[in-house]
Amino acid sequence: EDAARERLGFSVRVAPSDIAGAGMGAWLEGRAGAGAVVGLYPGTVFLPGQLLRDSVLEWLYPDDHCFLFSRYDGVLIDARETGVVPISPAETAERGAFRRRITEGSGKVFTADPDKTTPGLLGAGHMCNHPPPTKQPNVMAVSYDFASAGFGAPNAFPSELLGCVPNTYARAPSILDGTYSPSVAMHSVLLLSTRPLQDEELFIDYRLTPGFERPLWYEPVDPEEDERRWSASAIAKG
Repeated sequence: EDAARERLGFSVRVAPSDIAGAGMGAWLEGRAGAGAVVGLYPGTVFLPGQLLRDSVLEWLYPDDHCFLFSRYDGVLIDARETGVVPISPAETAERGAFRRRITEGSGKVFTADPDKTTPGLLGAGHMCNHPPPTKQPNVMAVSYDFASAGFGAPNAFPSELLGCVPNTYARAPSILDGTYSPSVAMHSVLLLSTRPLQDEELFIDYRLTPGFERPLWYEPVDPEEDERRWSASAIAKG
């Protein structure tokens, strides 16, 4: 963290939230300018073609801790295996059995690497809480694809650094289910500061789906934006 702060001017740590009853939160120590990348959303990546099976959806939901993040293009990131959310031995075994089932016939079993999905330098994005009514979000989520080195792409993300990205695929992208893209090494989500930040807790608008039961603590930041966000997702998936 000291090296990060010296180089970037800030570091991000997980510590008790200022929101009563919220548990832990993500805190920025130091200073970050508006538009700075202050985090990534870690976890297991499910591509749209992998979410067509009822068994997958039944395993992913419900998301009681709000650790699932859906991109506009339908890519879903599950941060529940980062070691932050308590998972019982029984649930751990069930998750392992599930992965074996969904990868039958492929000859491989693709599982999340616990070390890779543990929050690191910027991998604590899933710990950002939804702002209380008295505050506004100070970070926003932006979908980001780390470019692959395939076909000699000039802007490819260095393959030797890909292991630093706190994401891994639930199942390797495949041409068979329409999830393979030669230009993408990893689908992810960046968290950008919406204003200059200094020594403060990070908040992001959860934008939970309208029309479904939502936690009692949840207060929409912008109800109209929530409607637009989920309407756009429905159109994109349709």
